[in-house]
Formats: sequence, structure tokens, C-alpha cells
Amino acid sequence: MTLQQLLDAAIAQNHLKPTRVAPMRTAVTHYAAMLGVDPVECLPAVYDVPEPQLTALVHAHAPAEWTRRTLTNLLNHLQVLLRLGRERGWLEPRDTVVKSWRDHRDGPKEGWVPRHELPPKLIYRLQEMPVSLEQEIQAYLQWCQRFAEPGRPHSVKKRANSCKTVYQALTRMAGFAVHVQHLPAELLTLRDLCDPALVHAFISWWVEERRGTPTPGLRNMLIYLEVIARHWLKELTFAKALKDLLKGELAVVDAVRDKQRRWLSLAQIDAVGQTVYPLNPTRLHESWEARTIQRHLVDPTRYSLPSASCDLTLYAYWVGVSLMLRFLVRRPLRQRNIRDMQLQRHLYRDHEGRWRIRFSGEELKVARRDGGVNRYECLFPEDLVPWLEEYVTIWRPRLATAGEADVFLNSKGPPFTANPLTGLGAVTTMRFARVGVTPHLIRDIFATEYLKQYPGDAAGVAKRLGNTIQVVYKHYAHLLDQAADARADTFLQGALRDGDSHHGTRQA
Repeated sequence: MTLQQLLDAAIAQNHLKPTRVAPMRTAVTHYAAMLGVDPVECLPAVYDVPEPQLTALVHAHAPAEWTRRTLTNLLNHLQVLLRLGRERGWLEPRDTVVKSWRDHRDGPKEGWVPRHELPPKLIYRLQEMPVSLEQEIQAYLQWCQRFAEPGRPHSVKKRANSCKTVYQALTRMAGFAVHVQHLPAELLTLRDLCDPALVHAFISWWVEERRGTPTPGLRNMLIYLEVIARHWLKELTFAKALKDLLKGELAVVDAVRDKQRRWLSLAQIDAVGQTVYPLNPTRLHESWEARTIQRHLVDPTRYSLPSASCDLTLYAYWVGVSLMLRFLVRRPLRQRNIRDMQLQRHLYRDHEGRWRIRFSGEELKVARRDGGVNRYECLFPEDLVPWLEEYVTIWRPRLATAGEADVFLNSKGPPFTANPLTGLGAVTTMRFARVGVTPHLIRDIFATEYLKQYPGDAAGVAKRLGNTIQVVYKHYAHLLDQAADARADTFLQGALRDGDSHHGTRQA
């Protein structure tokens, strides 16, 4: 398949978003020119090269006036096209290679622009919220968090981290109203953000111009707005219109999607976790700074830090990320429990000195089960205990502020919120294994690998995921049934042999 045929096949089978077709054509044209061949005649032996070689080729032949962003976009388009060709069987498969710390980018390069300074077309969140709208939103979020509130349904009550997610969604809707719809920011109210007319415009813009398809994030935003309209604003007409949207076109977002394009094995994810550990054997062999830091941790008085500007908080952050990824491979909790996990409350030592994990009641997605309080309890993975104790005693104190109880903390010190944690998992695995895997997808990967090795053991999956057997059957029935025919044939062969033997005995 030539380079041009590869592109035409991807377009014809709708594997590319409409907004990506024209840039992809341009990227293919530039790439063929760099290779010095016609895309119609360019064969895989010429254009299907490893990503490091592709990057070097593009940088070597790119025009001098191209910006860093132009180079990055070109590389992204070409990498997507080549990966798509391998996934669809048009190109020879290539093993997933875990990248080395040697490939780490040391800080921003020339031409880099901070995310918050990008134009509204790329980042549409309203950065500075109007005072009146900010006060209205905060009043609603405080109402959601109160322990008891007359007239408020229990389902509306939210935790602090959930309120941060709702707030971010509202800032996006406000940014769309100001940057795209050109509404005056100072006059915006919470009622305006829930107006079905604005929501309809947002959905159209999201699908047609931004993402090309409805997404779970879009559906979640509508859920937040419907709850606000129904229970806070008491705008039942607005609430009904938003509910109709959720039951209509956006209901397809719940359909099962093909996740194989974002799939890594548990072993590969664990390898990424080991790779991001900043004092792993490879880094200690290659980096003088890493060796000096390790010696400093053992004997601070004898070995000073590599330089006065060396800050160990970044090392502490990556130690936490490494532990979190490897923990999720072994105990695939929901990311809410990862974000909320606290020392001595959810992660603690029992009377025998073993590290244990415990969540119960409202701390879980389902608070009550089988007529009683729902509980999830398990031992912390034994093989990770040394890494946990190192993180808790040496690294986490460098991130945590006084009184902070959360186990996993971001690079600034506070606990993670939902979107950053999802992005962290996807970006980290993409950076080192070239496939972005979210924390929640690890649950699917665990269930899939487990059921392929132990077909039919729904109870084992349910126990590890904290689900019921019924939920496992609902989501993984295709895996539970994969060997059903073979087991039935084996059963019948044995049953028929027994029947023949009994028949022969009676004749004798």
C-alpha cells in the first residue's frame, strides 16, 4: 500500500475526523517531498519508519521558517496515520516499545506557549469569571456540599473534588458563551449557562467544529446543567429540555466503544510505572544527578544535592505517579478512590503491621449493597510495600502541606481532581508507550486479561473491581461466553461416553 493509498483508505473508511482530513493531506504532501518521492509511488519500506527516525527526518528537512508548533502538528498527523495503518492491518505490525528516560524533554523549548495563553479557539474556558457569576456558582457548590440541606435530594450532594469538576465544566460553558457566542461576560448568570438554546449551540459547536463526535465529557456537562436547572434554579422547563437531550442523541455516548486502539497490557502499564520512577536502574546508570540524589537521601550530611536549584519535589511527584500506576495494575480501583485515598483512614496498617485498603459507604460509588453498607477491603499489594513505605516516609512529605492526609498528590501539593488525573494517566502512558491509557480503562484491561485466563470467573473480577457479579455479566458477558461452546462440547463428550459405558454394561 503506497502512502497515498494509505491516506485514501483512512479517509474512505471514516477513520479520520472531518476536521483532520485537509491537514492530513498537507502532511502527507510535505512528508513525501521530504522523502523525495511521489506519494502515489511511495511504498511502506520507504515511509513506514520508526518514530525516532521519523522525527529526525522531519526536523532535518523542515523549512527554516516553520515554527515548533508546525513541526509538532506535522509529526502528530504522520504518527496517527502510520499507527492507524498498523491497527487496520494495512502495514506490518510493530511491537510497542517502552521509551527510556533518555527521551525526556528537559523543560519547554523555544517557541513554547503556556496553555492558558493560547487563543480561545484552542482553549475556550473563561479564565477570569465575572464576580456575580462566580458568587452564584460558589453558592450552588456550597449548597451541594452541606451535610444536610432541606429539600435537596441525596443524589445531588457532592464531595469537594466533584465540585471542582462541576466548576471547571461551568467555566467552559461560560467561556463558550463569551468567546464563541460573544455574550457579555459581566451579564452572565447561572440561568444563562443552563439555557437550552445556549446548550444546543454548544453541542453543535462541539460536534461540528471541536471534536467531530459526541463524547462522554459532553454528556457529563449536560448532566451537571440539568441538575442545576432542576434542583437549584427550579427551572423545570430547562431541566426537561436538557433531559430530552440526554435521552436522545447524546444517549449513544453510552454505547460500547472499540477500545483496542487505546489498549496496553497490564505488563506494559506496569513497565511504564517502573520507567517513570526517577531512581530506576536505567536512570541511575545514565544520570549523574540521579545517583547523587540517591546518595544524598541515604546520607544527606555527606552528599549534598547536585546544585542549589535542584528541587526534589518533582522527584517526589514522579515517585507518586510510578506507585499509582503500578498499584492500579494490581488493584484497579475507581479513580475517585485514588483521588480520595487518605493515610490512616483508607490506607493503614492493621494490628499485624500489614498495609491494608478500606473504603465503605458513601466513599464508594454504591453506598449500600445487599441490604447493608457496601465495603471494599483488601491488602495493599505485597510486592509494592517497599515502594509504598519509601514514598510515604521519604517523598510524600516533600509534597504534602501540614495536615494533608491524601496519599497521592499533584506536583503542587494538593490532591488530584478528576480531569487532571485522567489526563496524567493518558499522557504518561502515551509518552513512554505511545498509547494513552486512562486510570478507568485499566479496570477494563484487568477484567479482560483476567477473564481470558480464567473464563467464566465473574466472581474474581467482581471482587477485585468492587462490583457485583451482575455488573460484571452486564459489561463483560462477551468474555464470559468466549469458551462456552468448547466447554459444552467437552461436557457432552464426557456425558455421551458415560452413557455408552452404562449401555454396554446393561447389555453384558
